[in-house]
Amino acid sequence: MKEYQFPVPPIFILLIGVISISFSSIFVKWSDAPASILGMYRLLFTVIVMLPFLPWKKIKTGAINIQWKDWIQLLLSGIFLGFHFLFWMDSLRYTTVASSMIITTLEPVFVMIGAYFIFKERTNLIGIVSIFIAVSGSIIIAWGDINLSTKALYGDFLSLAGTLAVAIHMLFGQVLCKKIPTSIYSFCH
Repeated sequence: MKEYQFPVPPIFILLIGVISISFSSIFVKWSDAPASILGMYRLLFTVIVMLPFLPWKKIKTGAINIQWKDWIQLLLSGIFLGFHFLFWMDSLRYTTVASSMIITTLEPVFVMIGAYFIFKERTNLIGIVSIFIAVSGSIIIAWGDINLSTKALYGDFLSLAGTLAVAIHMLFGQVLCKKIPTSIYSFCH
């Protein structure tokens, strides 16, 4: 089977992704548009960028077979991704970019906890210590925002809700990417 060759070195694609993610919260903070509109445009641009990378030959020949159960899981996963963007982008109206982003980085903690309860995946001692440190840091951030205002604390809560939603999205992805190509999974979201 012939391996796909990217038209540019993958490091450039990775660099563009890192830069885009790094500036996304700042651009959201600068915008006056509602979070739902910002999320819609974010996903629209993602779909446009991903179109050329879909496995069109496999789709045309029917080589990709997605079951109804998988479509339902894709739908649920997409709903949680939508909630992530809605909550996280709205959080930036109430709290600082730094607080929102630090709370958002708790996603691996939620995924690790969810994977333990859903998939019975075990975490080593380093992982558990890391969870403790991450949660402690988020509590310190939230505690500092209590002194700022209840508005900032509400923004922290929205960021936390968005982080939980994206973690659920990732847990669905863990199951679905074993059944369907990752490009199809990503495109459907």
